[in-house]
This record gives sequence, C-alpha cells and structure tokens, in this order.
Amino acid sequence: RRVEAWLEDHSATLGEVDKSGTQWGSAPGLQTRIVPLQRAPEVIELVYLPGATQATPRNNQLELRFGVAPLELMIVPAHLLGHNGLFRTNSPNHMGAKNDLDAVMIWLNTYLSAGKMRTFEAYRREIERFYVWCILEAQCALSSVSLGHAQGYQAWLKAIPDKYIGSARVARDHPDWRPFRGQLEPLSQNYAIGVLHQFYEALRKNAYVTGNPFGSVRPSVDGKKTRIMDTSRSLSASDLK
Repeated sequence: RRVEAWLEDHSATLGEVDKSGTQWGSAPGLQTRIVPLQRAPEVIELVYLPGATQATPRNNQLELRFGVAPLELMIVPAHLLGHNGLFRTNSPNHMGAKNDLDAVMIWLNTYLSAGKMRTFEAYRREIERFYVWCILEAQCALSSVSLGHAQGYQAWLKAIPDKYIGSARVARDHPDWRPFRGQLEPLSQNYAIGVLHQFYEALRKNAYVTGNPFGSVRPSVDGKKTRIMDTSRSLSASDLK
C-alpha cells in the first residue's frame, strides 16, 4: 500500500500505473505451522538449572543409555572415561575434573555460568558429536586422543554415516535423537575442529592433559571464507596518477 501510494503521488512524472493485471489482486496471508518437538511419553524432560553443570530431570529420574546419546544421558564405558588417559597429567588439574566427562561438563559450564547460552549450546553440540565418535568409532578416551585421532575425525566429518544423522525433529531426550541433522558443509566442518581446538587448549592450560591434539590440525581449504574485494572502494586509474 505504501508503494502504491508513492506511485500515485508521483504519477505526474512517472505516469499512471496499469493495475488491471492479476498481480495487483490481494493475496492470502502467509500460513505458518509450528510443529512441536516429538517427545516419547516414557522419557523424562530435562531442564538446565542456574549454575548446574548438566541437565536435571524434572522428576529426578535420569535415564542414561549407551550408544548414541546426548551428553546428559550418555553412559561412557569405564575404560573410556579417561581415569588413566594416555595424555593425562600426573599432577592435580585446576578444573578439579576426575575424568573426561567431568572435564567436558566443567568446561561447558564456564559458558553456562557466564550467561552465554547460545555459545554453550553450540559448543555442547560439537563436543557431544566428537564424544560419540570417540566412544563408538575410535573407542578412545578423550584424554587419549592423539593427532592421528584428530585428523581421523576431521576426515570422518566429510562423510558422516547415516546412523548418526536424524531427520525427525525430536527433543534431546528422545530415543530417536541423533547428533547430526545432515552432512556438514566445509565451513561447518572447520567450525567443529575449531571448537575442539578450544576445548583441548582449555584442558591443556588447566593441566588436565599434556597437549592439544587439534593444535596441528589445519582447516580444510574448501571451508575457508573467501574474501571478496569491495570494488566500490577501489582506486581508479585516474586516482593513481
């Protein structure tokens, strides 16, 4: 209506606008449909409380499970918890973490307690994806991850197996939950590696592990952002004289 009013106000210079076409007819309003998350009736709902390091069930009955699961429901086999991880330091760590899962939760909580909820959710997504890979694919504790493992995960992200990809929009505590919603673009693959680099760097600085296995992993060339010259700010040939 505002555009039509403007055209009418300037009809003296623009000329009359022919409104006889079908494109000038009124169109029906946009229809949107919000589909709620599917939640299995037998699965409890999880909530995050202020200052908590992991989700708390509303009815105080946490149903943990092996295999593909989000962090708060994940059962890590005892031999993969990292109590004796290959790259664990022999001295106490500043995080106070007793095992790898502790270290993950404590690190994530630094963002949760700082009120950075979106960063927390994004980093949690990348860490739990990697943790699932470590347990089910590499069968390696987080504190035993080497440069070879890090490079292996980088390659694995280029062709994620279907069993780790879910198409249904379900809640995190639903049995059909999967860590991926589809194959990752190269830029997203590099982002995942970047988050893991930050995670291990934090563990190294807090004396939990002796080094950062992702410190020598190079980003994929396909995933680098391309810088485009702003030609509107370029100098012309006459400007250079």
